[in-house]
Amino acid sequence: VIITVIDIEHQIIPDVITLPGIAFGLAAGSYLNGWLDSVIGLALGGGMFWLLAEGYFRLKGAMGMGGGDIKYIAAAGALMGWVQVLFIIFIGALAGGIFGGLGIAFKKLNFLSRIPFGPFLALATLISMFFGGPIVDWYINTFMPKPL
Repeated sequence: VIITVIDIEHQIIPDVITLPGIAFGLAAGSYLNGWLDSVIGLALGGGMFWLLAEGYFRLKGAMGMGGGDIKYIAAAGALMGWVQVLFIIFIGALAGGIFGGLGIAFKKLNFLSRIPFGPFLALATLISMFFGGPIVDWYINTFMPKPL
């Protein structure tokens, strides 16, 4: 909730929240899911977002995603593990895309509008915490090929 309010009002997710979040995520995630899953979740989430941000910056010469988003998803990955961080990224991008698409359709936003991503990641993290396991299991059992 704090991240959502701060990111909407100031378009920043402060280090004072994300850095302790990474430490907490590693400690709690290691206990809950095992240290390897926690470290892979941190590296996968943070690494993917860093690569996207760096690629955008090199192509456009401007920041497209802030460091707070990168550190937030690293913390979420450390806490939830690598499978759930992929789920969080997917749901966050889907929610943000729907919001942006509706904003453009109703002429409240345009393609150059800056939209804070933190609120969508926070929502996706909550969805993952409460429903992520069953949703991921359903997806795998429904769409992944079964061994012969």
